[in-house]
Amino acid sequence: MVFANGVWPTPPPGVHTWVMWSLATEVQFYAVLPWLFRDMSRRGLVLIGGGFLLAYAALLGGAFAWLLGEGSWLIHVSIVGRGPVFLCGVAGAWLYVRFGARLRAWRPLAWFGDVALVAAFVGLELMLRLVVRDGFLPWETTPWVAWHIIEGFLWTIVALLALVAPLRLRPLFVNSAMMSLGVLSYSIYLLHFPFLLWAGRFVYSPLVLATGGSALPETYAIAAAAVALSALTYRFIERPFLIRKARVVEAGWRETGVRPAARDAA
Repeated sequence: MVFANGVWPTPPPGVHTWVMWSLATEVQFYAVLPWLFRDMSRRGLVLIGGGFLLAYAALLGGAFAWLLGEGSWLIHVSIVGRGPVFLCGVAGAWLYVRFGARLRAWRPLAWFGDVALVAAFVGLELMLRLVVRDGFLPWETTPWVAWHIIEGFLWTIVALLALVAPLRLRPLFVNSAMMSLGVLSYSIYLLHFPFLLWAGRFVYSPLVLATGGSALPETYAIAAAAVALSALTYRFIERPFLIRKARVVEAGWRETGVRPAARDAA
C-alpha cells in the first residue's frame, strides 16, 4: 500500500499480486519527473545525468549485486534499471514535439514507414520470445537487464511511426477496438495475472498435454474473459473514481480562478 516493495524486499500478500511490483517503479518516476522540469543550470543537469550513468554502469557491472546480494533485483526494476526506457520515451516525445510536422511531410516515411513498423515488431517479438522462454528473473539480472534499452528504443519507434507516418497498416493499430483496450488497459493490467494463474491449469491441463492439443482456443477464451471483467471493473470502480477526481479538480479551478495550464505558465 505504501510501495515499500520498491525499496525493500517485501513478500507480496498473494501470488495474484506479483505483477503489481511495477506500481512502485511508476511512483519513483512520478517522484523524479517534476524535478526534471525545474529551472536548473547546465551543471545541475550534467550532475543528474552523470549520476544516473554512473548508477547504471554500476548496475551493469554487478556492483549492486555485490553490495545487496539477492535484494539487488530491486535496483534492476527501479528507476535506475528502467531509466533507459523512460529516457527513450522522453526522447520520442521531444522528437514528436520538435520535428513532428517535418516528419509528417517527409516523403520517404510514406515508402518505408510500414517496413520500419513491421521490423520493430519483429525485433520485439524475437527479443520477448527469449524472455518468455527463460522467465522474468534471469533477464532482470546483471548484465542482461540491459535488454530494456533495446526494448525502449523499439517501442519508441513504434509510437513515433503510429503518430507521424502515413502508414498503410495504421487501421490495424489505430482503431476503435484498440482505443477501447487502451481505456481498459489499467483494469486489464490488474486482472490478467490472476486469470493466467487460475485458468492456466485448464489451458495446460494433463489432458491437453497428453493429447498434444492446442492451448490457443482456451488462451483466447481466457483473454476475452479478462477483458470482459475489466470492462465491468472499469465501469463500476475505476470510472466513478475518475469522475470524482475530475469534480475535485474542477472545484480547485473554480476556487483559484486559474486552470492548471495557465497557472503553470504563470
